[in-house]
Amino acid sequence: MVGKKARAKAAKAITKASDRPHTVSDFFELRPTPGKGIGAFATRFIAARTNIMVERPLMTLNKPEYAVREADVLQAYKQLSSADKKIFDSARHDSEHGPNCKCKLGVLFGNIFSSSSLDRPSLYPIASRFNHACNPNVIMLSPPKRVSERYHTIRAVRDVDQGEELTFSYLTELEFLTSEERKVSLQGAGFECICAHCSFPAPERLVSDMRRCMLRYLHFWPREKDVGDLEMEPSLNVLNSKADARLLSNGVYSLLYAILMEAEGIVTGPDAHLAYALTAWHVLNVAHHEKLDRIPATAVQDIRLWMKKSEANIRLQYGDNLDKGGDMWVNIKAATSSKCVQDDGQLVCKALRGLARVAMMKGMSLFSAVPP
Repeated sequence: MVGKKARAKAAKAITKASDRPHTVSDFFELRPTPGKGIGAFATRFIAARTNIMVERPLMTLNKPEYAVREADVLQAYKQLSSADKKIFDSARHDSEHGPNCKCKLGVLFGNIFSSSSLDRPSLYPIASRFNHACNPNVIMLSPPKRVSERYHTIRAVRDVDQGEELTFSYLTELEFLTSEERKVSLQGAGFECICAHCSFPAPERLVSDMRRCMLRYLHFWPREKDVGDLEMEPSLNVLNSKADARLLSNGVYSLLYAILMEAEGIVTGPDAHLAYALTAWHVLNVAHHEKLDRIPATAVQDIRLWMKKSEANIRLQYGDNLDKGGDMWVNIKAATSSKCVQDDGQLVCKALRGLARVAMMKGMSLFSAVPP
């Protein structure tokens, strides 16, 4: 059993680790940017997967965002230190309340982030300065459910050049909307997006819109469920019920989904880290059901390439914790290991038949709407 002193020491270490990255100048600086107010800009080259900053909240309300009132924020404000009160008072207000509003609620909602796992709104004065982009270069990672300490980790999802603005997507759903749909959605949040992706010339914007529209349909069809809180048109439910489920579950579908995500630079949306792995699973699944003796070397090369891309996306979001890929991912990785592959590059199906069966079953648990 861990003693009180050991627990206190561990808690103190966690607090210090959370505080250290507050040295903003290490990776970025906050400065004015035309049309966006304040923005965060890289002060040096930042490699993909770099944890740019970890920020603990200035304030957390122990109730859902929709239930928070002025009195709740005022009570939390009174508990802040003098230094934190100065930070709170200098923070921006949301557009609805305006900069001249003296209410504390306006400050909270101007700098708020809510964790879906804990459903508690928190005020992050630095992270809230990061502007939105529809093709962002960083992500905001919330703490796991099991962690009581509230913090946000800002991580680069691709290489960022010195002087480049650091941006993230305010809503995951936006990654599946066309430029016009994103415009309407963001106007409801009180601002107009002027990111590079929304400022494409008309021909390029049309191509991007087509890809994102296809991504949304591909996400919807096998699941009969739209992305996040979006709602697909009812007519597509009829189309899905008449469609041959096998056509929607083959490797072509999965590969197209993965390629479109990659082309749009979407590495953090639903299934992003498993999209290519699911394609690899389909190849193994076909070999298993058709009772093939071997999988050709060219197909094995493709599977390994897809798994390499999948692993890169897992590492972007979870670091070296590859178990986040799930049992299906781990089994596919094992199935394509050197133990199952001959010198000529072919994969011996007999050696992986048991693994493929487990991968298929685990795959069904991870992608329950995708039929075998």
